[in-house]
Amino acid sequence: MSEAPPSTDWTTQAIDTLQSVIDAIKSKTSDPLIKVVRTVTYGLMAIGMLIAILLLLTIGFVRLLDGYLPGQVWAVYLPLGGIFLAFGLFLWSKKRPPSP
Repeated sequence: MSEAPPSTDWTTQAIDTLQSVIDAIKSKTSDPLIKVVRTVTYGLMAIGMLIAILLLLTIGFVRLLDGYLPGQVWAVYLPLGGIFLAFGLFLWSKKRPPSP
């Protein structure tokens, strides 16, 4: 008599099936959520770094102009205020009226 081929271990097959189901659920639920959380986290870090860089550049610009312009530090605030005013007016011109 010939022997029947050995069947695969049913416990291994059950665990492999369970693992594939768990991987499918994870790929549909937590993987997109992880991408969103990473995007928000890195976005907030980038905004924080951008604010710090702009603040340091503004301080450096004031100190640079204070060294070259005659008079007190208020002479530096005048052109710097003009730059900020021009930027603010530009942004204000791009504003849209609220929709009813």
